[in-house]
Amino acid sequence: METSIPILTTQETAKIRQDYPSIEHLEAGNIASWLIERQDQLLIRAKGERAGMNLAKVITLAGATVGAVCYATSPLATIGAAIAGLGYVWSVVQDITDNHQFAPLPFIRGDFLEFLSAMGDSEERAKYFARKNELVDLMMHLEPLEKHEFVMLNTYLHTLTEYLTQVEQGKRFYAYRWLSGCFSKFKGQFPSKEELGQHLARVEVSPQINYQIVSAIAETQKQSITLPQVQIITHKDNADNIAPKTKFNSYQPQRELNLVESFTDHITNSLIIGLPGSGKGLFTSNAGRAAKRKHEGLIIVGFDPKNDSKETGYFEGMCDHLFRADTTEMEVGEVVEWFKDCYSKFRNIAREQTRNGGRTLAILDEGTQIGNKFVSAKDTFLKDQMVSLTSCGDSKGWNVWAIAQAPHVGNLGFAGDIRSQLTVLAILNQTNIGAINNWWKTGVLGDKQSDDYLKKLIAQSEVGRCFYFGKTNNWYSMPKLHNYSGYDRDSRKFIDTNTAIAKLEGLYNHSPIATKLSVDAESLLGYLQRTGRYKAVIQEIQPNFKVKGDRFSSEDLKQLFNELVENSLAVWLDANTIEITQNQTDGQNRQK
Repeated sequence: METSIPILTTQETAKIRQDYPSIEHLEAGNIASWLIERQDQLLIRAKGERAGMNLAKVITLAGATVGAVCYATSPLATIGAAIAGLGYVWSVVQDITDNHQFAPLPFIRGDFLEFLSAMGDSEERAKYFARKNELVDLMMHLEPLEKHEFVMLNTYLHTLTEYLTQVEQGKRFYAYRWLSGCFSKFKGQFPSKEELGQHLARVEVSPQINYQIVSAIAETQKQSITLPQVQIITHKDNADNIAPKTKFNSYQPQRELNLVESFTDHITNSLIIGLPGSGKGLFTSNAGRAAKRKHEGLIIVGFDPKNDSKETGYFEGMCDHLFRADTTEMEVGEVVEWFKDCYSKFRNIAREQTRNGGRTLAILDEGTQIGNKFVSAKDTFLKDQMVSLTSCGDSKGWNVWAIAQAPHVGNLGFAGDIRSQLTVLAILNQTNIGAINNWWKTGVLGDKQSDDYLKKLIAQSEVGRCFYFGKTNNWYSMPKLHNYSGYDRDSRKFIDTNTAIAKLEGLYNHSPIATKLSVDAESLLGYLQRTGRYKAVIQEIQPNFKVKGDRFSSEDLKQLFNELVENSLAVWLDANTIEITQNQTDGQNRQK
C-alpha cells in the first residue's frame, strides 16, 4: 500500500505562486527571460493600478459635479453628489496613502501646487513635463514589496541573472525570493555569491515544482536550438589539480574588511557620508582608482564644487573629466546654471560611452551644498536627474557616487525608496562621533550602536576612524589608505614637503598672519565666549550675531564656523553645529 504524500502548498500560497511567471521555466534555466517577464508583469500591473485610480477619480469627480449642478431638479441629485464626493475623497486619500503625493486631479502626478504654477508659463510648463519620470510614477502604484522587487529587477537584472545561474535546479525560485527579501531588508544590497551559496547549501530542493514539466522544457530547448558541439577533455591524471568552479568560504562575523576592494567589486549607486575632515575625499580617491583598475573602460566624471587646490591630487589620475568651481563664492543662480551645464556635458559623455558598450561613473562631491543651492533656487532639476540616474541609469551603464555631510539627502532626491537603492558608506572620527545621534533616525546605518562601541572601533584604527558599510550592514575600524592629495587634514600639514605647494604652505604657516582668523571669525569667537556658548548652531546664532549691525546668511555663518574648525578652535558635531574645543573654553574660564 502506497503512502499518500501531502501537498506542501496551501490554497493561499498557491495563489502567490500562480502570480509569478511559470516557475518551471525559471528552474529549467530560462533565467533572463523569466526575470524580464516578471519585470514586464509588474510594469503592466502598475499601469493597471494607475488607470484604475485615475478612472475612480474621473467617475466620482464627474458624479459630484453633475449632482451639484442638477441639485434643483431632483432631491436625489444632492444625495448622488454627496455619495460621489465621498468616493472622490476616498480615492484621493487612497492615492496619498499609496504614493505619498497629493494629486487631486486624475492623470496629474507629483506636486499639485508645482503643476499649477507651471501651467501659467510655456517655458515652465515645458520644463515641468521634461522633468517627469513616468517609470518612477508607475512604480509608486505597486504594493510595497512589489515596489522593491520592481526596482531590483529594473536596476540589477544582470546581477540577478549572474546569481541565479550559479544556483542548482530546484532552488532557483527560492533563491530569487530570498534575494528579493535581502534587497528589501538591506535597503538595496545583495549578499555576496559566497553567502548565497552557503545559505542554499542548507536548503533542500523544492517539492513544489513539477519536475516533469521542467525536464520537458529543457528537452524542448535542446531540440529547438542547435548549438555548436563542444569537445570536453577530461584530464584524469591531473584531476587533483583541477580547481572547482565555485569555492565557498565559511562566513565569519568580522570587524576588518578590505573596504576599497569590497566597495568596487560592482559599480553601484552609492552615498558616502561624513562631516568635514572625516576622510570622504581620501576614501573616494582610492575607490575611484580601484574601480578604473578593475572595470576596464570605465569613465569617471567628477563634480567638484569646492575647488580646493589641496585636494587636486584626489581627482588627478582618477577622473577622466573634472568640472570644478568655487561655489562658495558664487550666487545661488550661478551655481545652479553651472551644475546644469556640467551635467549636460556628463550626459553627452555617458551617452557616447553607452554606444561604445562602456560604463560611466559620476562622482558628486559636496552634495549637501549643491542640494541646498537647488532648494534655495526652488529648482527641482538636481532631484529629478538623481532620481532618474539611480532608478534607470544602471541598465545604461550610468552610476553615481554622491558625497554628502549627513544622510539627510532629500535635497538630492535620495529619499524613501530611492535612498534604499544606494550603497551607503558612513565615516566617523573621534571629534564628530556625536553627530551620529541624529543619523540613526534615517535608518540607513543599520542597527543602532552605542557610542562606546564606535569609540572602541575608532581606537583600534590606525587613522582614528570607523565606518559603516551598507553592503555588509556592519561597522568596522578604518584602515589606512593612500593619501593622493599629499595633504593631511588631521595635522593640517603637507605630507610631501618637497612639493612647491608644500614649501609655500610652510612659508605661510610661519608668517605672522598664518595664525590669525578673519575679522568676522574673530568676532564670532568672541561672541561665543562672551555668551558662554560652547556649542553653536547656525539657526540659533543667525538671529543674534551681528557685526557692525549686519547679520550673516546661513552660508556665511557656515564659512565662519568652518574657519574656526580649520584653525582647530572648534569641531563639527553635525552639518550645522560646532563645539568650541576644550582649550578655548578653558581660556575663557581663566579670563573670567
